[in-house]
Amino acid sequence: RITRSKWVKLVQYGRTYIREGILLPSKVTHLVISRPPAFHFQPGDYVFVQIPEIAKYEWHPFTISSCPEQSDVLWLHIRSVGTWTNRLYKFFEKYNERHQKVSIRLNLPKEPLSRAAIEELAGSKAVQTAT
Repeated sequence: RITRSKWVKLVQYGRTYIREGILLPSKVTHLVISRPPAFHFQPGDYVFVQIPEIAKYEWHPFTISSCPEQSDVLWLHIRSVGTWTNRLYKFFEKYNERHQKVSIRLNLPKEPLSRAAIEELAGSKAVQTAT
């Protein structure tokens, strides 16, 4: 079991904001996120995402779809296949009408996690109580 102390070892980049939530075919949400200055990644890296407006204590891993050379933004393409991702898609259906600022928190692991570790984190209380 991975405990909450594992989360302490993650590099937290603090609050940043979603600039755009673009709804694409096949229920895909394209998030354009303001990239924190100290946020560095390589192709194929993933981030853990928390969007308080969707679920205050849940973190979900997503592969970064933008190239590292884009210095001002970070892209995520998220397909709606589960409860959280469906809430995200529906949120941006309404958000696009209001045009308000949406807060997001990002964590980039220092070391790559195995698929088994990610699945364990997704089902553990540590993910649901991390802030």
